[in-house]
Amino acid sequence: MAGWRVIQLGSDMPIPDLAQAVEFYQPDLLALSVSLHTQLVTLTETIQAVRCGQRGAVVKILVGGRALADATDLAQKLGADGYAADRMRPLLWETHWPG
Repeated sequence: MAGWRVIQLGSDMPIPDLAQAVEFYQPDLLALSVSLHTQLVTLTETIQAVRCGQRGAVVKILVGGRALADATDLAQKLGADGYAADRMRPLLWETHWPG
C-alpha cells in the first residue's frame, strides 16, 4: 500500500482491544468502516475509546463505509479526523498526513 505498513485487526474486535492495539502499534492513521446505520453508536464509542488513550490526540482517525455515504459531515461530528468514500478518496479536515 504505497509505503504504508498495514495491520488489519478484523471486523469484530472488541472496543477495548482495539484501543489497546492503537497504544501497542502506535499507528499514524486508524481507518474504521461501518456498513449499517445501527453501527454508528459503536463507531462513536470506538472513537471515544481511542481518543481516551495516550495516542488519542496523535492518531488520525479516518472513517468510511456505506453507513456514512449519505452523511459525510457526520464523520467529524463523531470525532473522526476525516471521511473516505472509498480507499482511494480520503477527505480530511484540518489533517496533514504524517511524514
